[in-house]
Amino acid sequence: MKITFSFVLVFLLVGAIPLHAERHHHMAGLQFKTLEGWAPTVEGPTLTIQKDSKDALVMVNRLPFPKKGVALFKIKKHLEKTGKRFLVRAVESELNLQFFDRDPFKGYYFQLTDQTDKPGEYKNMVQGVIKGDHLLIGFTLLFHDSEKPTEDVFEMLSSFVPTKNIPI
Repeated sequence: MKITFSFVLVFLLVGAIPLHAERHHHMAGLQFKTLEGWAPTVEGPTLTIQKDSKDALVMVNRLPFPKKGVALFKIKKHLEKTGKRFLVRAVESELNLQFFDRDPFKGYYFQLTDQTDKPGEYKNMVQGVIKGDHLLIGFTLLFHDSEKPTEDVFEMLSSFVPTKNIPI
């Protein structure tokens, strides 16, 4: 009876642990969470969240949010223009813009693969702009082929909340 109770107690305690341990931060005028295995740093206006293994990193910039807001079609147009400049060095021949829709953010992003395969350099890039409640964020995710961190990064990005206003 004692062994069964201990087993059930351990099972309940282990079952209560979240699959992704979260840490909450306040940096660069933002409040956000990171998942276990990711560490944030700030250098100038750029917030960098890097995977402990150094196989992936995301650079985040909080952009000024105009008083009249930002239309999604303007974000899309901006990323089409930006992404086409990267196509020269990409494996892909066309830009495939994807819609970002994670409460409270909406926006667009694209993913490209670098043609060159230089040791130590990141081969994959995801770049996008998302908007939420009075918050506009530009991000660039870089990672190696062995990593597929997009889902983790999108989860972290959707946690961003402004802690102070940035003047335009």
